[in-house]
Amino acid sequence: MSTESQYLMATIGLTYGAGLAFNDERPQTAALLSTKAIAYSYLTSQVILKPLFGLMRPVEDLSSFTGDTGDFTTDPWDFGNPTPVPFLGGAYATAMPSFHFTQYFAMARIYSGVYDNYTIPYLAAVLVIGANVRGHHHWVSDMVAGAVIGTGIGTLILNNYEDRRDEQFNSMLIPVIAPDSMGFSFSMDF
Repeated sequence: MSTESQYLMATIGLTYGAGLAFNDERPQTAALLSTKAIAYSYLTSQVILKPLFGLMRPVEDLSSFTGDTGDFTTDPWDFGNPTPVPFLGGAYATAMPSFHFTQYFAMARIYSGVYDNYTIPYLAAVLVIGANVRGHHHWVSDMVAGAVIGTGIGTLILNNYEDRRDEQFNSMLIPVIAPDSMGFSFSMDF
């Protein structure tokens, strides 16, 4: 697990813990929805889109590179390289979209929606990204795509949460006793 991912997990854990300690539902909601956002980010970027695009990552020093590129490339249009699902990461053909950008922006969107504050969550995402943007070997398009996809994932999760929170659920659990059996009947209206 990368250092950035550890920061995200620590943020989620601390947020949830603060919500429990202060009996506040908002931090707990932000933490749980962020966990869901990271899972969706992983499925969307790593499992679906990276194998679909098969874009090669750029070499480290693109402006002055000479020699064999190995698992990297100097061509930003090097799409369509067949690769299995990169469950554990890897360099070969896994540039588009940036998983890190996807999860950072998905989580920033969740926190901004729960707390109704766009400045702090997105500023935190940019600071975490800026701390290690050079070490991820991505094209600018990969980072932009990750940010857009992550924001979309966060918005989808927030909208789903709002819709479900506003719905009225009525449920009933009734004991049933018959001459030859016993049990429960459960019904739910929504």
